[in-house]
Amino acid sequence: MRTFQRLMGLAVAAGVALPLTATTTAAQAASVTTWDKVAACESGGNWSINTGNGYYGGLQFSLSTWNAFGGGQYADYPHRATKKEQILTAEKVLAVQGEGAWPTCGPRAGLGGDTAEPYPDPPAPAAGSVWDRELSVSGQWQSAATHVDENTRINGFAAAGLPDGSLHVQTLVNGDVWNRVRSASGVWQKAATKIDDNGSLKGVSSAALPDGSLHVQTLVNGDVWNRVRSAEGVWGNAVKIDDNGGVTKVSSAALPDGSLHVQALVNGDVWDRTRRVDGTWTNATKIDDNGSIKDVAAAALPDGSLHVQALVNGDVWSRSRGAGGAWDRAAVKIDDNGGITDVSSAGLADGTLHVQAVVNGDVWDRTRRVGGSWTNASKIDDNGRIFDTYAAALPDGSMHVGTIV
Repeated sequence: MRTFQRLMGLAVAAGVALPLTATTTAAQAASVTTWDKVAACESGGNWSINTGNGYYGGLQFSLSTWNAFGGGQYADYPHRATKKEQILTAEKVLAVQGEGAWPTCGPRAGLGGDTAEPYPDPPAPAAGSVWDRELSVSGQWQSAATHVDENTRINGFAAAGLPDGSLHVQTLVNGDVWNRVRSASGVWQKAATKIDDNGSLKGVSSAALPDGSLHVQTLVNGDVWNRVRSAEGVWGNAVKIDDNGGVTKVSSAALPDGSLHVQALVNGDVWDRTRRVDGTWTNATKIDDNGSIKDVAAAALPDGSLHVQALVNGDVWSRSRGAGGAWDRAAVKIDDNGGITDVSSAGLADGTLHVQAVVNGDVWDRTRRVGGSWTNASKIDDNGRIFDTYAAALPDGSMHVGTIV
């Protein structure tokens, strides 16, 4: 460790700031596992260590080297930076000086022979085209899904049924949102209309209010924005309604009283924010602090209740808010499959609630009867390649379930 400290301190103390494009070995990157081994050797694996000897953090940077290789963008001292920030800075040192910057601990950990990126870019989200299947008022499923958008680059979507009987489907393509309409007579609009060209959108949800307006929520840099289409068909500008910065999923549902509820998933917990009838927004309220929730959906029933579904460890839980505004004390597990990867839901005009679950690329539908009891799940689409679903109810009592394949 002391040899490493002298080397790291000397490189900058002598006024030698090596260009980051220069290399002295083939080592360019290393996995987190290997960096953990280096830290175990250098500092006992203590990433926040500061013994007062002039070297800091898990990898024992001198302050001069920390600043020379860009660590100052993260923290004033190395030990005050996160493990990831220390490793990212050390990657730059490795690219210039090789494992010799840690003459004892580097070779011992195999630093020079590991070329894996410690924090690789996440894989691109799955993408496909949109299909729509209808459940009629009589309870019969359409024999085959209809291909309503052949774009093939769609990686997220949402849908809402308006009081006039039309269905609006929003699709997320390359960070922009497009809207496609199915008229009350069942005719699909030939081409989608771009309603948000932000370019950085990561999620979308939507809900229609009784006054005929459509509200589309989008997720940008962890914040939630809301864009309104008036009953006359005019789109307004997006308004930021949640600046948390850490939102990863969003869902929404409109209640019969004209209020709108938007749910945000943050660090595995679900928060609910309400748009009052007068257009003002409440603060967000945490309604589920599970900490491990991966997806969220919501639907309102004609009785004024709101039902929010949460996906935890491949199972679906539902929590209800009564018409009076009180939330159930605990969520109820409604599907213990263990392999569910996506969830959606819709409340029908007859008072039933339908929840869809994606399992191994197929879609299953489970119904909550008006009395509150649940049916068994039924497979409604055995495509095998589905990764996302939406559900939307229309005023005539029918329901549409969309899939991305």
